[in-house]
Amino acid sequence: LLTQLNKERDEIRVEQRAPTRVTMTEEPFVQSGVEGYRRLRMILMTSLGVLFIGFASLVWWEHRGRRVTRTDELDSAIGLQVLGSIPVSQPDEPRANRVLIEAVDAIRTQLLHARSKERPLRTMLICSGLSGEGKTTLSGHLTVSLARAGYRVLMVDGDLHAPTAQRLFDLPLNPGLCEVLRGESPSEDAIRATPVPGLFVMPAGSWNMATRQCLVGDRWENVRDQLQNEFDFVVVDTAPALLIADTLLLAKACDGVIFSVLLGLSRLGAIRLTQERFQAMGVRLLGAVVNGAATEYASEYYGRYKYTHSAPPLSIDQAPVPLTVA
Repeated sequence: LLTQLNKERDEIRVEQRAPTRVTMTEEPFVQSGVEGYRRLRMILMTSLGVLFIGFASLVWWEHRGRRVTRTDELDSAIGLQVLGSIPVSQPDEPRANRVLIEAVDAIRTQLLHARSKERPLRTMLICSGLSGEGKTTLSGHLTVSLARAGYRVLMVDGDLHAPTAQRLFDLPLNPGLCEVLRGESPSEDAIRATPVPGLFVMPAGSWNMATRQCLVGDRWENVRDQLQNEFDFVVVDTAPALLIADTLLLAKACDGVIFSVLLGLSRLGAIRLTQERFQAMGVRLLGAVVNGAATEYASEYYGRYKYTHSAPPLSIDQAPVPLTVA
């Protein structure tokens, strides 16, 4: 054992006296600055990447939620023709009411001249991508304007899930369009007269899944043909196209679709998506009407005239419909 220990001791001494296996060729040199610190460089690159991704996401979100602030944005951004603009209704201001009437009549005139023998325009659908963009207001103003021009007009409440026409004209909800589509009631019982001469209203009625099945079939087309035989124009007020599928089914059998846009609220992304859905179904897009537009040009014209309390009030067939945005 002693001999073995002495042998191992001698080997350890030989190993300790051996030359070093690693030799230094030159002194180390550490470069100063950012390039010399790899960890700092990686942190900086990561921070810049996160900042770029966040900025790109913000730009995308802002573009997606971009709201319509000018009338010409519809044509320049998504190529949607603007038929006209409607100012905010002010019942206590006669000049504002006159501007409103003239604006709606101008839209009516464009629609009347847009029709032809090859492309008739008897049934028009008013829609919007989302809710609260003024489609019911536009429907009421347009139907009153057509009736004021001497036409026999029917306003159909196609917003079957959240109907409003019966409240606007103080009419019963049933029977309505849903009952007519299901064959539970004839159309004559669902059509009701209004205080406006020449204007009639068909409420929505009570919706159920059988109503949608009738819309998928040809029942709505048969009802439309029957209504066109009785009226000069049929204006259909509908639910938001991006939220309710009934609007697409109703639009498929209409002669044209009009978009209702509200300044400061409607989003270009939603309008573009709605436009693409209608185009995919082969629906004819007539254009858009902008609600809540400024009236500075009209104010210059009507500002020359003074309205006094002795001026005769507008009759019921001349006054605008006192509707709220819906």
